[in-house]
Amino acid sequence: MATNGAAARLVLRLAGAGLTAAMAAIHLRLWAEGYRDLATIGPLFLLNGVVGILLALALMVTPARGLGPVAAITACSRPARWAHCS
Repeated sequence: MATNGAAARLVLRLAGAGLTAAMAAIHLRLWAEGYRDLATIGPLFLLNGVVGILLALALMVTPARGLGPVAAITACSRPARWAHCS
């Protein structure tokens, strides 16, 4: 039986992975609906979608002690946040 702390960690892990996957799906859909034709931003939308899916999967399969680096990569994977991660 899971303790309250373990249950809370599982809920937070599922929420983080779900939100990351949703962000990836949005970027892939926008890329498919016409952003692919934009010179610079089109490939970046595709990259963000693919990397977002990979990060969501990594959040689900990484053991608890390895979540720190995965969370850091997730936080630093958005261009607007690069200034905070360098």
